[in-house]
Amino acid sequence: MFVSAINLNQMTPFGGGYGGSSPLTDDGFDLNREFEPEQEDFVEAGFLSGATHGFCADNYEPNPNYELYARHRLRLPQYGTLTAAVELLRSKQRIVVLSGAGVSVSAGIPDFRSEDGLYSLVRKELPNLEDPTDLFDLATFRANPAMFYSFAHRIFDPTAKRKPSFAHRFIKALERNGQLHRNYSQNIDGLEAAAGITRAIQAHGTFDRFHCHFGCGRRYTANPAILEAIASRTVPYCPCCGHPLKPDIVFFGEDLTAEFDTTIDGDLATADLLIVMGSSLKVDPVASIVRDLPPHVPQILINREVVAVPHEFDLCLLGECDDVVVKLMTMLGWLYTNGDCEAGGTRLRARGDGIYRCCM
Repeated sequence: MFVSAINLNQMTPFGGGYGGSSPLTDDGFDLNREFEPEQEDFVEAGFLSGATHGFCADNYEPNPNYELYARHRLRLPQYGTLTAAVELLRSKQRIVVLSGAGVSVSAGIPDFRSEDGLYSLVRKELPNLEDPTDLFDLATFRANPAMFYSFAHRIFDPTAKRKPSFAHRFIKALERNGQLHRNYSQNIDGLEAAAGITRAIQAHGTFDRFHCHFGCGRRYTANPAILEAIASRTVPYCPCCGHPLKPDIVFFGEDLTAEFDTTIDGDLATADLLIVMGSSLKVDPVASIVRDLPPHVPQILINREVVAVPHEFDLCLLGECDDVVVKLMTMLGWLYTNGDCEAGGTRLRARGDGIYRCCM
């Protein structure tokens, strides 16, 4: 069961992992059955040379990265091309999308960890904080809610009229086609709702709702008085008891939404494709989705850079999320452009096995 948000920057990188099923070759051969019990763990983790091709157990070669790669998923090379990605997007019917801050950057909302992202702004505006992630820690909020609300307008600006990005439109297109199993969003900007995505789980909550965290516990939808307080960088207070209100977003150390806990196990058990978009995968338990999915289910990463190493995605499409999905939607026939509109003339060029990068 998933419990609370965890910042992986403050943890050892070797935790977690999935139980998983035995790896199969293309002809369905179960590799584990050819090995003695004490060798099964080596095979499941891919520690034997050529583990995806089938070979005699007597001739195995241990992977030198045994400790680093223990219990991490290995790439399925048959899904490592653009052609394969298009075929997957045409054929799969239970697609899970994990979306992070990168899908909203083109809508004018900064991500967290880039050079000019929100954490960089926290360092500049709140230099007394030892770690910028502390601003989003529940203990910090309880100790000083005014500090959080002095910065909240950077995350959620009530005066701005944000429009969903092409990445949001791509997710909506999957839903419209009956292919979206679920969109697990790490974002708190509410743009999934603005895009009309109904099968979205706001795993980290949104600024649409608030509650009296310190006093009576009453709940409120975002009303003009609350929005005005955020815009003016002041604390909104409960009109009933006068205590500070807390937005219904998930801080580090706080339980995730009940909706996430209710749906995640069933969704992972039945998904036939995972797409990770615009996420650094540094906040558990949402980040653990890539590890908890059965390893035979294809995984595609759409992101500025490769993340979650040593976890291996089958295909990495690197660049701005909008640029990548415009190219994919054009290839799928879901979007027609005149060339100039195609993500500014961006193309996806192969940069290695299973890796493509956007370039002009």
